[in-house]
Amino acid sequence: MNETRADLRAYLGLLAQFQSVTLTMEQVRQVVPVSPKTIRNWISAGEFPRPIPGDVWTLTDVADWIASQQTAA
Repeated sequence: MNETRADLRAYLGLLAQFQSVTLTMEQVRQVVPVSPKTIRNWISAGEFPRPIPGDVWTLTDVADWIASQQTAA
């Protein structure tokens, strides 16, 4: 139950912040404050979601990743 709430909070927070269902690298960096190189390294290592065509991320993928980081901590 807590994991579902964390997922929902992360999703709604991103939706409210960006008012979009996809996020650019710059928008991702606003909520995951690391360099683009770090994000690309995480993607290569399977530690961060892959972008969809157009080099954007779905809001759901990023929100799920954020929630998983919060529940892992």
